Amino acid sequence: MKKINLILFMFIGVTVVACGGGSSGSSNNNYSNVSPNPYPNHKQYVSLPDGFESAVPSFVQNQSNSLQIAWGYNNNPAAPNLAARILMNGDELCSATPVASDSNGGTWLIGAAHCFVNGKIANVLENNNLVSSNNIKVTKGFNATTLIAESAVVFIPSNYCSGSSFNGIGGCPNFSPTEGAKNGQGNDIALIHINTKFNESEIYPQIDNGSSYPQAYTMAPVLSLGYGDNNITGGNDKLFYVVNYFYQQSDDTGYHYLYNSYFNPAPANYGYSELVCGGDSGGGDLFWNGSSWILLSEHTYGPSDGCGKFYNYLPNGATNVSKYYAWLQSIMTGQITTSNCNSSNTCVTNG
Repeated sequence: MKKINLILFMFIGVTVVACGGGSSGSSNNNYSNVSPNPYPNHKQYVSLPDGFESAVPSFVQNQSNSLQIAWGYNNNPAAPNLAARILMNGDELCSATPVASDSNGGTWLIGAAHCFVNGKIANVLENNNLVSSNNIKVTKGFNATTLIAESAVVFIPSNYCSGSSFNGIGGCPNFSPTEGAKNGQGNDIALIHINTKFNESEIYPQIDNGSSYPQAYTMAPVLSLGYGDNNITGGNDKLFYVVNYFYQQSDDTGYHYLYNSYFNPAPANYGYSELVCGGDSGGGDLFWNGSSWILLSEHTYGPSDGCGKFYNYLPNGATNVSKYYAWLQSIMTGQITTSNCNSSNTCVTNG
């Protein structure tokens, strides 16, 4: 699979990219050059709740106005409870997923590490590299107008972007084992804590060790959400969602990716759609197991200019949350706290 990087956060109105490029599939219906070649084996899964089942894209009808997240929709009232808008330093936009109450009126969310690191001059991440907690705001709603928190504490693996140094937020070069520093590590995940309830019901998507994940290489429905860029008039910085399909999984040291997309069979422009755009970084890919949402992954990278375009490979990589389950639990259960995180050799925090 051809690999292209996009740092999927956004300055409001300006998408920030790294190492961009790429081309879409050719305009014929010979799918021999498409990888994976559609379609993987179909497997039956439980129907999605709350009317999300209807959010599968209709490419032909919607091509003229649907380059927002994953040919998305923004009218299901259940969607805002599944996604947070994160604003850093006043004008840098990312997304995140609420995953648990702290049983004390606060909420844990999962996002992307690259949204919160201002730069790194040493091989190992340090706490003074992170965006200040007071420079992070969390909002929700289709128009992101409901303020949830005016500050947030962020925990990030200390080996995020290991072996590389960079200046500026979103500057880590290693989003695959073949890029950035030799043997460098991605580990692009962040655990976020706010002191307020994200949902009044305190019911959130769950995380687990992968035992509830859909079978890889099958057409399992996946709900992707984010507040990123799109081409709808006035649509930037608003929540969109879509149902797509999980196809591939890839693992190496520090790089644990899930790839999900939707194949457009139309002969004029066939290929896999880029589902996420600038500002969708950290937003969730969710799977319904019949009783609750499971957070599979959070958006990490994609082609720099591909928002809504089609490719002959799966263009978007999302960090597999299950690979960090033990690390996340160690913080959420209080084994690692703001007072000992920076000395734990496994995490850094701005708390």
